[in-house]
Amino acid sequence: LPPTMKLLLKINNTMVGRFILGPLVSSIGFFIDDAKQILAGDKVIRKAWLLHAIGLAVVVPIVTFGFGIPLWLYILVPVWFGQSLISIRTYAEHQWSEHPEGRTVIVERSPLSFLFLNNNLHFIHHKSPTIAWYRLPKLFRGRREEWLRMNNGYAYPNYF
Repeated sequence: LPPTMKLLLKINNTMVGRFILGPLVSSIGFFIDDAKQILAGDKVIRKAWLLHAIGLAVVVPIVTFGFGIPLWLYILVPVWFGQSLISIRTYAEHQWSEHPEGRTVIVERSPLSFLFLNNNLHFIHHKSPTIAWYRLPKLFRGRREEWLRMNNGYAYPNYF
């Protein structure tokens, strides 16, 4: 990779970098990957983008004309900020480990829990994927020590 790209990725691998640059870096990577798959003939991804374009054709005029929000402001605040919040979660929730159980985090308390549908209890979600999101905190609290032992103690008190 060129030195500037290495620097960009290095910055993106910090919490602040992920929050500021994460939406741009992840979106570009996502678009490039999807474009390659569409050009290779992937009809499922092509259909998803077509449906997305139809959705945008409906939403953008409503936002800009109906609500009077400039497009740049809509992109900056709900789109960029929303992606930044998701970047915080994805940054914090996975790590490399020799043992698969130690790769997925437990974030015990987070003001973002409701927004993330308790996915801050990511390890519990992976181990109990059929449990409804709103039941994860109770399931975690009831077996806290067992969960922490199972994921080799990969836990944070919060995202910050």
